[in-house]
Amino acid sequence: METMLLELLEQWHRKERYDKVAETLEAMKPQEMNDNLYGQLARALNNLKRYEDALEVLNRVSQEGRDDTWWYRYGYALFYLERYEDARKALETVLSINPNDSEAEEFVQDCSDMLLRKQAAEPFCQRVEKFWNRFLSEEETLRKLLDEKDMPKAMELTASLLDICFSQHWMELGKKGEIYELTLSAEGQRHRLLMLNYWRDHAPGQLLERWNFHAGRRREDILRPWSLQIYDRDIETKDVWVWAEPTESKRLYLRMYSPVLAELLEEGDSGKNQAYSIGEILLDQAVGEITAINVVDGLELLSQKRPEPAIALTDLFDYVKERCENWDANPVDGFLVYQTKPRGEELRLRDDIYVGNTQFHRLVGEFYSGEGDIFREGLENGVVFGYLFFNNDNISRKRMVAFRADLEEELEEKCDDAFTIIGGATGRLYSYIDVVCFDLQRFLALAKETLNGKEQLREIGFCEYIFNGRETDLRTDSPVCYSEEEKTFLRSCIEEHFGSISAVLPGTNVDIAVVEPTEERKYFVLCTIGMGAHRMNVPRNLRMRGVDRGELFLVLPADWNFFGEEKERRWPVKWLESLAEYPFREHSWLGWGHTVPNCKPLAEHTQLSGAMLVSAAEFGTEAGECMLPDGDCINFYGVMALYEEEMEYVGEYGAQALLDLMKEENVTMRLDIHRQNLCQW
Repeated sequence: METMLLELLEQWHRKERYDKVAETLEAMKPQEMNDNLYGQLARALNNLKRYEDALEVLNRVSQEGRDDTWWYRYGYALFYLERYEDARKALETVLSINPNDSEAEEFVQDCSDMLLRKQAAEPFCQRVEKFWNRFLSEEETLRKLLDEKDMPKAMELTASLLDICFSQHWMELGKKGEIYELTLSAEGQRHRLLMLNYWRDHAPGQLLERWNFHAGRRREDILRPWSLQIYDRDIETKDVWVWAEPTESKRLYLRMYSPVLAELLEEGDSGKNQAYSIGEILLDQAVGEITAINVVDGLELLSQKRPEPAIALTDLFDYVKERCENWDANPVDGFLVYQTKPRGEELRLRDDIYVGNTQFHRLVGEFYSGEGDIFREGLENGVVFGYLFFNNDNISRKRMVAFRADLEEELEEKCDDAFTIIGGATGRLYSYIDVVCFDLQRFLALAKETLNGKEQLREIGFCEYIFNGRETDLRTDSPVCYSEEEKTFLRSCIEEHFGSISAVLPGTNVDIAVVEPTEERKYFVLCTIGMGAHRMNVPRNLRMRGVDRGELFLVLPADWNFFGEEKERRWPVKWLESLAEYPFREHSWLGWGHTVPNCKPLAEHTQLSGAMLVSAAEFGTEAGECMLPDGDCINFYGVMALYEEEMEYVGEYGAQALLDLMKEENVTMRLDIHRQNLCQW
């Protein structure tokens, strides 16, 4: 008996009838339930977004029944209840039982990302402001420690202050003459300079008489050799040699040797890590970190000296200046142009790009590879890498790049240092403006104000710069309705195709036009006016096909006592209104062949319980569309009432298969509450 029940539950699950699963299992008595059935009920409740109920049901499962599937369902419910830390622990338990569960592994990453987003709620600009306020209050103590050469305590105090605004930091602290210096290193990562530059540029003016603050390690302006004491090692730069090899990108690949570094390379991973840390410090001191970022493609440490002539470390800067044109450029100023081909049928954001430019090619590469190291590092610091996107279809191809450039200029003119533009791109469907946000909410408010003023833009949004990143709709939340001209035009289309409108029944969001029967047309037609004023959330690959706006119509038999005193005969109006609001209520869309369940019979005297949208071909080849004066297309879809079994048939075999059955049985689109159920075998 249980085997048959489980098979039935699985069938319902495949058909996404989670309501049937929950209804059946919740009606069973406690003594009839077991761990397996509780698990099936919890799965259905999760799919119905009843997460608290799912947790309660899962807690009824015995300790012996709490396997990896149980922990996955438990973590799933916790995740959607936004209890991300608890969800991550549950999903990590799944991996401890089944290390090959890729879905659980992805969910663990999602939990970590959501926790990072919570961490990013305090924007970087606020963190930097807090840092400088604290630094001002502790600065006298810090100077005293440096004057007394108490470097351990000075470094400890500075590190505690930097923790306020940076999740991790690499610093150098000291004093030259009468000036104190604090240098933060980007550790060779160009994207980190964005945060370091912001930090440096917001230093209070009263500190600058006594302090120098640097973003990036400075070159030692000393012609003679110097020494470096680190990791209990004393390295003389006169013993450090470099070999430079030009690369295709007109940069340099460097190999470095010194006896001390060679010894460290032989001491395992720990020694190797120390060696490379020292090598990077030596390189930055020789040429400066900014120059190293500009010209060095890679650094390799050698365990033996090469036979060919080498460059002394103290001469490397002159060598670089002579051979590399951009040695002194700002690493975050240059742009790289890239080209791609629009990919796939199910176009996601940025899949449609033809050409773009960026200051950070690694960020673009991480997006398309599915990685997100730069994005996640930004979140740890309250910095959000992202991009604005807006539709191209109302902008001529010749104007697309110029239009985007004008928007970028307008945004920058309003810039209050909440963001920096780092690139942009043009695609088949959208244009993109890439940004790094030091205060995301301030930037979104600024972007919303700027972009909503452009009448060409009907779709405006912001998305995180990571594959499948979170989107934010930036359109102004104002009611959408037809203009009087559009409404008049639409009514004329309805009358042309369906007949003269005898009444318009006002609704909350959608009106219903009523076309009464005539001698020639022995039926009522109810047609919505208002659904097509909104654009539906159609898949991106369909947005160029003009299916994002539509109206619905329903055909009633001529003997339907529509205007009689029986109020129960007016239910088709409420049903049609509900269907018209469905795409916006569910943030989805409706088109030909789509079905919408009602989850209960449509009326008291029928078992019809759902709808399917069909074409208007029965009313003529041109009845399916209405072209508005501005060239936009409004699609008309007929509504057919279906039985539950017919809905399931469509789910399994498709809409056309059911329409073929209906044609064989002479079932028309006119509503017949007593018609035969074609799929009740």
